[in-house]
Amino acid sequence: MAGGAVWLANCLKRLPDALRPTKVNGRWRKPEFSALQIARIRKAGGSVEMDAALAEVRPRKEPRAPKPPKGRKSDRLKPERLAKVESNLARQPELMAKMKEQRVAQALVKAKKNAMGNPTI
Repeated sequence: MAGGAVWLANCLKRLPDALRPTKVNGRWRKPEFSALQIARIRKAGGSVEMDAALAEVRPRKEPRAPKPPKGRKSDRLKPERLAKVESNLARQPELMAKMKEQRVAQALVKAKKNAMGNPTI
């Protein structure tokens, strides 16, 4: 058991640096301890030290705020639609007057054509 304790002590001495990947001559090297070795060190009794070293080397990422739900397109565009309806309702009296003028003008043109008769060739 003394050999196991020495092995564990040696592993714990190298801890923070042995968990980091290193860059040597422009190339990345794997960390000294693999996931299996980390598990064995934890099992042998170095779990507290290992967890502290891992927290130092690989800090937890902060979770992103969730996006708001997108919703239905019809619900998103409803205010625009209602604004358009309101503006068209406000313009309706002038559009009705314009349409009546056009109808009167068309009736006059039709009456002129009918007054000319149906010429036969």
